[in-house]
Amino acid sequence: MQLSVTILENETIIQHDNEDLTLTITPKPHLEQINLGISGTEIVGIGTNLKEAYDTYISLAIPWEIEQSHLMTTLAEIALDSGVKLKEQPKLEAIAKNHYPQTETLTENITKILNTFGYSLIKIKKKPAKAVHRWSKDIANIDFYVDYKGAKAVCRWQKRQEMLIKKGAQIVVDPPLNKDGSLGFAAKFTLSIRELNQAKIKNGMTTEDIILKSVNEVGNFLYFAGTNSWLVLKDKDGKTIDEYTVVK
Repeated sequence: MQLSVTILENETIIQHDNEDLTLTITPKPHLEQINLGISGTEIVGIGTNLKEAYDTYISLAIPWEIEQSHLMTTLAEIALDSGVKLKEQPKLEAIAKNHYPQTETLTENITKILNTFGYSLIKIKKKPAKAVHRWSKDIANIDFYVDYKGAKAVCRWQKRQEMLIKKGAQIVVDPPLNKDGSLGFAAKFTLSIRELNQAKIKNGMTTEDIILKSVNEVGNFLYFAGTNSWLVLKDKDGKTIDEYTVVK
């Protein structure tokens, strides 16, 4: 797909070089065109006569042989199917079979252009906030057990930045490999931690206590990570270290 882009003071005009298609990012909707109402980067309004106020608009000038109502229907269906709650939407129409291929192709080109410029027809899923864990003296003397993928260990979060792995821990020896046989980042990180403690490891077992900096380092050291280690370390009753320390 080849595009020509013209940046003006108040508008950005995007033209498809091989198709009679123009998208204009504009502060005001264009008359007699399909207009997409944008909130943030999400399209939440579709129509030729939008009445709500939006952060910005994208106006679509399309080939004459494509019915505006057909294109608006396909765009609205994509948005609605993904869970977007449209403030304004067109009346959905049935599209005749002989019109559908052209409309579908145009819709695909429009969505690709929108995605390229950072706009989305589909509902943007918010990433869950990363859990925060807090050390306290209350857990300093609690044993947390690891029994995962062949790794076995007894650990303690004894200080804010000190995780103790007690002597006698069993580690996973063979690193997981990428499809091409190379070592991934987690494997390389694990091997670097083990190299620093190589004098305390013999035949896949730790011969002395080992101090690491975090729960995540413990997971790397014991079993090359690959999972949420806050849910792997558990006390004698099965309560995870996450349950003890997560800030709610």
